[in-house]
Amino acid sequence: MKTKKVTIEVSESKLSALEVFIKNRNSTVELELQDTFNKLYERVVPNQVKLFVKETSPSKKDDGLNIPKVGK
Repeated sequence: MKTKKVTIEVSESKLSALEVFIKNRNSTVELELQDTFNKLYERVVPNQVKLFVKETSPSKKDDGLNIPKVGK
């Protein structure tokens, strides 16, 4: 599946704190954002559209953002 990069602006101090404590969960900010994106997609996009997206995507892999899975 073709991917697209999404950029958001966040507080530097909040991001720094999050990066410190997210390590306790053996995760990363990127992995948690990928999970959140996938949950949002599942909740918001109608099933018929999800089926269309899945059937028309060149790749069978359908996991949202293309970020390597680390520590999970």
